[in-house]
Amino acid sequence: MVAVIHGVLEAENEAIRIYNELIRACEQKDYVTQELAIDILADEEEHRTLFDGFLRSFERHGLKAA
Repeated sequence: MVAVIHGVLEAENEAIRIYNELIRACEQKDYVTQELAIDILADEEEHRTLFDGFLRSFERHGLKAA
């Protein structure tokens, strides 16, 4: 289970990186796309926070990744 959480966190971090790049690329060019990317970025950051909490909970209970 912990390995799955690590995988989700890696995917979330990559998505966050990509959305940040998209937001920068749209600066002063495409405000609609930029706004959509900002909204999605907020969702991805929320997911990362949620799964980081799951990971901390598992680790607190002595379940570590192999």
